[in-house]
Amino acid sequence: MDNNSLTYATDALNVKSLFYNKEISIYVEGEEDILFWEKIFSSYASINYHIEDTNGYEKLKEYMDKIIKDDARIIIACDCDHSPFALNNKYDNPRIVRTYGYSIENTMYCVNNINYTVKRYSKSRKDFTNDIIRWYNDFCAHCLNLLYYDIANHRFSKSIKGLGDNCCRFLKSESSPDIAPDKVKKYISKIKNKFDVNEINECIELVRKDNRELRFLIKGHFLDNGIFNFVKSTAEQELKANVDLSFDGLYASTVNCIVACNNKCVDMLALYERVDKSIKSVT
Repeated sequence: MDNNSLTYATDALNVKSLFYNKEISIYVEGEEDILFWEKIFSSYASINYHIEDTNGYEKLKEYMDKIIKDDARIIIACDCDHSPFALNNKYDNPRIVRTYGYSIENTMYCVNNINYTVKRYSKSRKDFTNDIIRWYNDFCAHCLNLLYYDIANHRFSKSIKGLGDNCCRFLKSESSPDIAPDKVKKYISKIKNKFDVNEINECIELVRKDNRELRFLIKGHFLDNGIFNFVKSTAEQELKANVDLSFDGLYASTVNCIVACNNKCVDMLALYERVDKSIKSVT
């Protein structure tokens, strides 16, 4: 049976892992998510699991419904999105493991991974950590108002994009990693009349109370081009030559937590805790 075209009955889902001689079945949204989540779940060496994608979020939601409505003994691993800011999060269940930040990209684009990637492409031993933190702080600060509208769009079902799917239209230039404040201001002026001021103020307060760094609240794919341009421009400045960087290359360099940090970051600690709870809930 093709899992990408058909939804399994709950009883079939509960035993599907046995066909692969595994204990647990884990489902993710897309094929590109498998490598990321495989790395996270593989830390539990005693657990034998089968992992596959559902070819899209709509199909993934059907599997999530199986957990909520039918107590399906499976695990879903997916992006957090803006679920912490939703008025009603019906998919709150330990078997639905969500990322710490908005998406897997927010984890992939950690400061250490970006530092490693810049070093790799610049062929340098220099530490770029401070440059990355400074860029992240500036980028997020200039996107903050867009974030409020993005959360309000989700929270109040406005169907009006705040951040959008990528940051290209807000960058100073096609190759720049920096946000142009005037472009942000111009865009907000076009959409602000679609929102009530109380809705935006409510979202401002939600962000203020959230303990996560701003870079975790911004859509991961919105960060893509900014991160790409930062890595490329920083590496080229250091190398003083053109750098052949592709988005596939950026993905390969950041999809796993490849830097041996002395201590687990808050992101990874949260992920491991959520994975631990999910496994205990089905075993």
